Amino acid sequence: MKNHTKDYLRLIESIACLYTIDQGCIKVLLLKQEEEPYKGYWVLPTTYVSIHETCMEAITRELEEKFHFTDLELEEVSTCSTPDRMLDVPVMAVSYLGFMSDLEALKLTTEVSFETKWFDIHELPKIGYDHQEILQNAMEKLKDKLLDSEVLKKIFPSDFTLPEIQKIYESILGRKFDRRNFRKKFISLGLIEDTNDYDMNGVGRPAKLYRFKEHVSVKKLF
Repeated sequence: MKNHTKDYLRLIESIACLYTIDQGCIKVLLLKQEEEPYKGYWVLPTTYVSIHETCMEAITRELEEKFHFTDLELEEVSTCSTPDRMLDVPVMAVSYLGFMSDLEALKLTTEVSFETKWFDIHELPKIGYDHQEILQNAMEKLKDKLLDSEVLKKIFPSDFTLPEIQKIYESILGRKFDRRNFRKKFISLGLIEDTNDYDMNGVGRPAKLYRFKEHVSVKKLF
């Protein structure tokens, strides 16, 4: 019997779709591709998986070593096994979704040796490889996650304004809300409390600052 093992060999890479919130805008972390193919395009953080680690361990290692991100909660989103997704060698990709507060996102320093940036999900640059498709799959998962109050608490560990929250939901759901009705509905959920302080950095009348309560049951918001 012939040995066909070589016909079944394939590399595996882990890919991270990391999101944060900046002034009510949902942003994703991308890196600028410095070499061909797709030189000058932007791609998601990715790494190959060694035979000594799991896919989760590989992407966790990559994020810690290159970006100094630690203690991230990642969730598997999708797997892409199309043989020709890479130009030179068959590579299977496993993608992960993660959320970061704006404070955690600021840990990305200028010490890294490559160009990286947080992009608004509605203003993305040219995306290399099949990472656009991977992002679309992550966005579907993102919509479900952001409707969960527990996820919002992780994204907003500190004070926020209700217009910020409203902007996020209008962005992710693709529709506008009446400001008064949104405010009334969100407050009625019993998830947040007034800090008795105001955001003085915005334009126009200062908005009230709120924070999530410590111990509340998880709720679907819409």
